[in-house]
Amino acid sequence: SELRSYYLKGEYSKIFNNHGLVRVKIESTINKTISSIDTIEVQIPNTDKFVKIMFRSPMMFATNSATPTPSARTEIRHTLPVFRKYPNMIIQTVGHTDNRGGYQYNLRLSENRASSVGNILKNGGINNPIYSKGCSFSKPIVPNTNSRNWALNRRVEVYLYPNQQSVIDPCRN
Repeated sequence: SELRSYYLKGEYSKIFNNHGLVRVKIESTINKTISSIDTIEVQIPNTDKFVKIMFRSPMMFATNSATPTPSARTEIRHTLPVFRKYPNMIIQTVGHTDNRGGYQYNLRLSENRASSVGNILKNGGINNPIYSKGCSFSKPIVPNTNSRNWALNRRVEVYLYPNQQSVIDPCRN
């Protein structure tokens, strides 16, 4: 499905539309550059069933590691106020890897990355239901052709859902 992307900096403002689904309230906080550590990309699919948060750290995880880099940990912590505002939302953390190594190894690594981010949210006081899933290297955002791209593909995305019926399998969709 077609996605609209907005780059938000600083305070993250959310509103509910008339269907009770989360939407991004676009205000003067939009920043078209990705220059700050506390900038996240929010993608809103035109299905209006979920919000997807992609962290824009140039490297969320080192190779073969499930521990977020210090800058990625900071970005994740900056999203905590958003989650606190919506305690009834379902949160799904979804891990990804680059394509070096076998599929099964990377599946376990991507699951561990997703769990690691989920634990940061839980330890940050988020009491929402949090589910973790790994996609291995099946959903790259850029071609796995060089070290910069490998770093970008080593990531975790966070999905927010209003209810269980809206939950998707992000490894297939």
